[in-house]
Amino acid sequence: MRIRKQCLGVLLVLAMALPAFAVQPLSSAKLTRVKALLNRHITALRSGDVTGLKSTLGGDAYREYKTLLEQNTEYPDFLRDYYKGASFQIGEITPGIDDDVIAQVKISLASSGTTVTRLRLAPDGSEWKIIAILPGESSTKAPQ
Repeated sequence: MRIRKQCLGVLLVLAMALPAFAVQPLSSAKLTRVKALLNRHITALRSGDVTGLKSTLGGDAYREYKTLLEQNTEYPDFLRDYYKGASFQIGEITPGIDDDVIAQVKISLASSGTTVTRLRLAPDGSEWKIIAILPGESSTKAPQ
């Protein structure tokens, strides 16, 4: 009986604490800013605009692609060719940890099928940035 009361007490404390850890839904203002960043990123990919890409990346994502974006003079042409005719679709955008969000972007390429990539975005001062391209979260399906 005493153990049962202790267990109930622990459960009650946990139940009261959970709302503090609950994920808050995205506000329409946050969702609008995140979608605007994703659209800028997609436009930069299609056009091979490395300056535009650099402006959308921060944190680990920027460090991972910094050399490629700053030193590979053929990268803009590669991007234009690779994404020529590609279609992009912004998918689910969900709250993450703290103030960040996770966004899914579906990319359909004629040559290699469809890939769904998950991106972590977070505020960086007054702007939002893509701070990580999540590893192991992409899946590719062969063209039909």
